[in-house]
Amino acid sequence: MTKTGNQMKDIAASAVKAVPPIGANWWLWLQSHDINWYVAAATIAYLSLQAFYLIRNNGRRGGE
Repeated sequence: MTKTGNQMKDIAASAVKAVPPIGANWWLWLQSHDINWYVAAATIAYLSLQAFYLIRNNGRRGGE
């Protein structure tokens, strides 16, 4: 293999080795929040999406 091929193989191997700890940390992070945090995050996401569509459509609503 070329040097680039070996580097890509090493990067792929490192990424595979990192998946379990990253996944475990993500799962612990998800479990550490109560329902109020998720409701707040969903509300912010909903309002952001509404603002995005209003800006994109120059303030027009969907049925107009």
